[in-house]
Amino acid sequence: MNLKKNRSMGLVIITLIYSVAIWTALLVNQQMAAYSLLYRVFWADVAATVFVYLAGVLLNTLMFLIISIHMAEKRLAREKAGYEEYAARTRMLLPIKRSS
Repeated sequence: MNLKKNRSMGLVIITLIYSVAIWTALLVNQQMAAYSLLYRVFWADVAATVFVYLAGVLLNTLMFLIISIHMAEKRLAREKAGYEEYAARTRMLLPIKRSS
């Protein structure tokens, strides 16, 4: 009779241990899912930041090339004598001579 009681108690302890293990695994799984969401939000934020940065660099460069240089060229041609000849001899962005 004593062996049956010990065996029943052993089964109860093993059942409790497995129950705690399953509960812990489910809890860890839920926490990992929450962390997974945080990682996804983090990487989405990184991607958005990189996109906005690159779009800003591209927009700034295009505005410089399309608008700013031509406005400066017109103003310099209007104010400086002989600027048209200089502009014809040199490149627009780098002040080096054009190759013949």
